[in-house]
Amino acid sequence: LVELRAAALAYLDRHDLDAAARSLADLDLETWASGRLASSVPLLLGLVQTLGLVLLITVFIQLEAPSFGARLRRALGSQPAIDAGRAMQALADVQRYLIVKIASGAVKASLIGVTTFAIGLDYPLLWAGLAFVLNFLPVLGPLAAAAPPVALAALTMGPAGAIATATLFLVIHLVIGAIAEPRVLGRVCGLSPLAIVLSLALWAFVLGPVGAMLAVPLTMVLKLVVEQHPHLSWAARLLAYRPVARELLTP
Repeated sequence: LVELRAAALAYLDRHDLDAAARSLADLDLETWASGRLASSVPLLLGLVQTLGLVLLITVFIQLEAPSFGARLRRALGSQPAIDAGRAMQALADVQRYLIVKIASGAVKASLIGVTTFAIGLDYPLLWAGLAFVLNFLPVLGPLAAAAPPVALAALTMGPAGAIATATLFLVIHLVIGAIAEPRVLGRVCGLSPLAIVLSLALWAFVLGPVGAMLAVPLTMVLKLVVEQHPHLSWAARLLAYRPVARELLTP
């Protein structure tokens, strides 16, 4: 913090921002850091709890997968309302979704680690790890992952460094998170990109952060349920990645 304050003071002095420089010089770093830490701990604990719960659910999904089909067929009986084979396919889709999220997070982390190291930003491994973890948090995850390194770049490298860092994060997120990932997830999960985005808002509103992180698997299960109902199958076609044109045109 002392080094960062010195860099910030030098930047303010170069730009003749005397009032801001005096305020920063008079700031008690220990008191300020203690206050920020105290206010950040609950947020960090909440994030860790959410990630832990999601990882726990993911582990149990993987452990239950081999025997789930037989138990589901026994539970549904001889004339099930939901097709057991289709339910197993949905479970396999959930597993593939998790694999895609892990893979995209690893690619993002690698690119961010390499690019931040290339431009000379401190702690590239930290930013790579943060990007991987927050990749499981839709919508707000990329913003939360980009904010600390951009702020550090502004203090240590000036406006040009901050703009370069922000541009790197923006390009990586647009290419992987906003273009490639939704298209791949649409094919894997059978959901349209629009359905994925809307599901994030819906489940985050209903269940909070856990709902946001599990939005796509929950929507996949919802799609399975509605497509089995004769009066709700139209909703499943709306959620689908590629609606069948013949079905829509059949009178």
